[in-house]
Amino acid sequence: MNSCTSGVDESLVRDAGELAETHTLRGYDALHLTTARVAADGGAISLVSWDAALVGAGIRSGSWVAP
Repeated sequence: MNSCTSGVDESLVRDAGELAETHTLRGYDALHLTTARVAADGGAISLVSWDAALVGAGIRSGSWVAP
């Protein structure tokens, strides 16, 4: 993952696009998951969502997901 210091950039959008394709996510959901992964930067950060597809993608991609 890339470090995100200046908001949404081309690399972040590219990573979100890959997650969208891999996990069949909508654009905003893929961007949400991507930014959570970037913010975690190898550490623990919880992804919180009521969206079942986003939660499933988070689990499959190795993110911490709040129950």
